[in-house]
Amino acid sequence: MKVTLAKSHSYPTRVVLITKEEAAGIPDFEGASGSIAVHYENQDTVVYCGLGEASFCTLRTVRSAAGQGIRKCRELKRKELSLLSPAARLSIEGIERACLEGALLGSYAFTKYKSEESTELGKVEYVGSSLNTRDVRHISGIAEGVKLARDLVNENASVMTPEGLAEQARTIAKKASIRATILDEKAIEKKGLGLLKAVGQGSPYPPRLILLEYKGNPRVKKTTAIIGKGITFDAGGQNLKPSGHIEDMRIDMGGAAAVLGTMDALARTKPKVNVIGVVAAAHNAIDGNSYFPGDIYQSYSGKTVEILNTDAEGRLVLADAI
Repeated sequence: MKVTLAKSHSYPTRVVLITKEEAAGIPDFEGASGSIAVHYENQDTVVYCGLGEASFCTLRTVRSAAGQGIRKCRELKRKELSLLSPAARLSIEGIERACLEGALLGSYAFTKYKSEESTELGKVEYVGSSLNTRDVRHISGIAEGVKLARDLVNENASVMTPEGLAEQARTIAKKASIRATILDEKAIEKKGLGLLKAVGQGSPYPPRLILLEYKGNPRVKKTTAIIGKGITFDAGGQNLKPSGHIEDMRIDMGGAAAVLGTMDALARTKPKVNVIGVVAAAHNAIDGNSYFPGDIYQSYSGKTVEILNTDAEGRLVLADAI
């Protein structure tokens, strides 16, 4: 989605964020927080998004309202629209960034497996904002990282395997200022990451340890580490999950997705910080090679761990990753 800045709107579809007080003159719309209304005025379509009472309006309220407006425009199959900044009417620090963040994130949809082709929102004109093009690029870079994380979580577990996560890491590393190190199952065993190996040993998709290093300020030693759980599908192992709990276990790699999305955003926005992103990726399956309750394994730190429940795999892979 392309974002441009403008002083006045030029598209026939407009998204307007409205407080409860401002909604007094709008028919059939009270401006309550979370409410939305579509009005057709002459040849224009105006999507009103409620913010509630002005005194209770927060940045979260603004993000949510902007996202709602964008989603409604997608439902209406609009390909371009004008988003009116609420900054002139609401004096809240950061409101213009929040509005654009909400719009960009609200435009997200995972349509890869949809049988019907969806209408993509191609252009958003941000009207009346004091943001500049550099601000827009920065906010867009962060939003792209969030969208990547969402894509990874939504993808089929048979596609987003441990190696699938590793491929994503390699792609991110190609962008800029990031170095990727991927340990395959042989390297994991050789280095003594016994807990990660144990969790992944019952799967046809072998485990991976993924390290991404971003050095935005190599002159300083201060470094932040972010570590994500990357269980690409959690069947529970020998302690097999029952129906009602297993169906959405592809999302058990949400922590890994958050790490990769963050590293992607860093590569796009290039802040002057140093960050190491670590992902322990495994598929917790059950077969003849699976680890058993009661087994004891040695961790990378040298401590031994007794397995009481194979469905408690997250703490095991994270222990080795940490």
